[in-house]
Amino acid sequence: MRFRAGPLVTLSSVAFTDAKTSARSWAGVAIGTAAANRFVVVVLQDQSGTPATGVTIDGNAMTLLRAGTHSRIFGLAWPTGTTATIDASTASSTTLNGIHVYALYGLVSLTPAVTVAGSNPSISITPNVAGGVIIAAACTNVGSITLTGITQDTALNPSGNNHFRAGKSYPAVGGANVIGVTPNLGTEMCAAYWSPYQ
Repeated sequence: MRFRAGPLVTLSSVAFTDAKTSARSWAGVAIGTAAANRFVVVVLQDQSGTPATGVTIDGNAMTLLRAGTHSRIFGLAWPTGTTATIDASTASSTTLNGIHVYALYGLVSLTPAVTVAGSNPSISITPNVAGGVIIAAACTNVGSITLTGITQDTALNPSGNNHFRAGKSYPAVGGANVIGVTPNLGTEMCAAYWSPYQ
C-alpha cells in the first residue's frame, strides 16, 4: 500500500523550556492540518538530565518509537485539531527540553520500519525500499552543530552551548543513509524510517 498523494510530512512547530521540573508542558502547539490519516510525531530532546519517560498529547499517551540517550521519538494517530498540549514526564528534574513536532500523513502504520540510535560522528539507517520518510534528531551541549545527510529543519538553541537539531528526508533514497553532524562535538543522535509500503 502506498502513501496517499499530497504532503507526506511537515514540521509543525518547535518549542523549548528551561524550567527545572520533572513535568514539562507546552500548550497551543501546532500539529499540522487535521486529517483522518494524520500521525503526530514528537521528537523530544534534553541535554542536562534524564530523558523523557512519557509524552502525552492532550492527555493521551504517545507511543515511544525510538529511544536515544538524550533524543527520543514519540508518535500517535491524531486526526483532529490543529493545536494541542504536549506534556513530557522525566524520572528527575532536567534543565533543558526541546520538542520538534511533525505531522505525517498516509502511513499505513505508525510503527517505523527501521530505527537507529548512536553517537557522533554519524549514524546509518537503511530503508528497506526507496521512498518513505526519515526523521532524525541530534543534540549536544558543547557547541553549534549542523545535520548532514538529511534536510535540517530547525536550529533550536535553548541556551549557551545546548543545541537541538531535527530534520527529515523525503522521499528517502534506498540503501544506507548516513546522517551525521558537523563539527564532530560529542553528539547523540537517533532516527526513524517509515516505508511507503508498510
